[in-house]
Amino acid sequence: MVQGVGETENPRSRLLKYLTDIRDPAEPTHGVCAITRHFRDPEHTVDDLEFLLVDKVSPLANFHPAVITPIRLRLEWLWIRRLDASLNIRRNWRASFPGGGASRGHTPQVDWLT
Repeated sequence: MVQGVGETENPRSRLLKYLTDIRDPAEPTHGVCAITRHFRDPEHTVDDLEFLLVDKVSPLANFHPAVITPIRLRLEWLWIRRLDASLNIRRNWRASFPGGGASRGHTPQVDWLT
């Protein structure tokens, strides 16, 4: 099994984006996330994709909106390490979803969460 971790504000739209991108091989591979590239491989189909939510930032925590994305990025980084997510690690990729907010190889600096 190959695992990839990514943060998102809207899990439904992210899953729909994965499914759309995977099913449309006419779309260029440049700029798409590692998970899409993986599932476009001839050895896989969209039926192999499993999508599991493992954490969330509760709206009940009443965080200031400016810190919610950094918290999600920090949680993403922690889950990448905890799960040894090969799609992220092999590609040195964080926030692998386009528009995810972090850049390739960037570890979020949110020291107050450690």
